[in-house]
Amino acid sequence: MRKKRVVIKNQPTFYHVVSRIVGRQFLIDAEGKEFLVKLFGEMEAFSGCKVHAYTVLDNHFHILLEVPMPEDLDDEALLKRMVHVYSSNRIAEIRHRIAHLREQGADDAADAELGLILARMCDLSEFMKYVKQSFTTWYNRQNARTGTLWEGRFKSIVVEGQGDPLLKIAAYIDLNCVRAGIVDDPKDYRWCSYAMAVAGKRKARAAISGIMAMTRNVTSAKHALASYRILLFGEGEDLGRDAIDGETLHPEGATRKRGFTREEAKRVYDAGGELPLHIILRCRIRCFTDGVAIGSKAELQRMFEGREDLLPAGFFGDKRETGPRKTPVPGITSFRDLKLDPFG
Repeated sequence: MRKKRVVIKNQPTFYHVVSRIVGRQFLIDAEGKEFLVKLFGEMEAFSGCKVHAYTVLDNHFHILLEVPMPEDLDDEALLKRMVHVYSSNRIAEIRHRIAHLREQGADDAADAELGLILARMCDLSEFMKYVKQSFTTWYNRQNARTGTLWEGRFKSIVVEGQGDPLLKIAAYIDLNCVRAGIVDDPKDYRWCSYAMAVAGKRKARAAISGIMAMTRNVTSAKHALASYRILLFGEGEDLGRDAIDGETLHPEGATRKRGFTREEAKRVYDAGGELPLHIILRCRIRCFTDGVAIGSKAELQRMFEGREDLLPAGFFGDKRETGPRKTPVPGITSFRDLKLDPFG
């Protein structure tokens, strides 16, 4: 008999949530990771839940999710929120039916129908259901497969919403890519919330600022990111690697997880958690190396329209309608959404 999930209903609650691919197969490629992050954002915007940290790896993902108390939304506010997860046709259909019921004085029936939609908000299980089902549908269509994709139910634990527990869970999530040996520094793994914050993504920076304000009373966004980096390197020390004095500190027989040496952690601490300007620019302005082509919006659109003569056949997908994509640099666009890997 499976254990009941602990869900707290009478107050805003933080959860650490994990879900794995069936058989723990490494099926989530770069495009899949991007799609999962997109789904997190869609359900966050619809449900009112807040993603404070995340990491998407090749066969599983972690989220630090805050589930608030249910909201009291009027008809229009609810319909506006639906645009994030419902099709335009479905919204138009519901809007028409609710208006008709209100005109007929059948307010109870209208409230009951809208109540089904409200029930999907501010709810951990509904958040995960949308993410996992939507990804399965997308992945199966992309790969001409059928059947389940995820390894049973997602796992979740309740996290105290203040102090060290909250902060350490966030750090644990952002350090997964280092522990797995994928990168040496979480800023270099684009599918974790810390890397997105370093890259200047407003929502990711706000999430880290929120955590540091709740746990360390750090209110400056710049100082929050620097303080969080110090925490990451402190929490992420690898006791299986040589320390400064050459002594191996990893306990005998324990499972080793990769991390940082004491020297690396000390360098970050001595720098106050600040990254050098050239590193920040490299993280933020990837269009200069990964954008495939950069230029003005007009020029890249001209190249896109003449792509049959200028670019290799099949360079763009059939659904691509425009060429230029925004970059952090004013006046410059690129051919690539810079959250994704470069073409070719």
